[in-house]
Amino acid sequence: MSGNEESQHPQIDQFTGAELRDHAFDGIQEYDNNLPLWWQAILYLSIIWAIGYVAWFHFGPGKLGEERLLVQLEEVAEQRRQALLEMGEISEEMLRAFLSDQSAIARGRELYHGAGQCVSCHGADGLGVSAPNLRDDYWKYGSNMMDIFTTLQEGRANGAMPRFNAPVSDIISLTAFLVHWNRTEKARGGVRIEGSVLDPIDY
Repeated sequence: MSGNEESQHPQIDQFTGAELRDHAFDGIQEYDNNLPLWWQAILYLSIIWAIGYVAWFHFGPGKLGEERLLVQLEEVAEQRRQALLEMGEISEEMLRAFLSDQSAIARGRELYHGAGQCVSCHGADGLGVSAPNLRDDYWKYGSNMMDIFTTLQEGRANGAMPRFNAPVSDIISLTAFLVHWNRTEKARGGVRIEGSVLDPIDY
């Protein structure tokens, strides 16, 4: 029998009876066994999980990194707002506490620009379209935060200024944003208030 014919027959380990591979290194030969089922199962499940992960977090609604942190911070801020509401009636002092809550201000900015109700009358820049400038020194219906909150919650002038139909926590956030906006980005001009006005805002 030639050497070629011998190489066509599998080599069998004399101790275990298992088939050996042709490959050898430094006198060491390898078994030709199949991978264990548990190992294959882990491999295939890992591949499936990776595909699902990429689909969910990179092409779906999943949140990663900074975006996920912002969502979590907003949830914490919402819990804080709800806790304050449960402590009692809304007051000027409580509303002013939200001026240092950046997540509440960010939520208010989102509501102002996203709801459509505010921008349509006051403009995206807050200088007014058919309603007064929100960034000058004057407010038509009162210049403290409780006045602004009440205006948003109940509306004014028989619906000319419609009520903001939203949860109380969102009305608080919108109030905080409007005051923050007025304080940090003051702007004259735009649509002025008709008739008499109250004293300038002083925060």
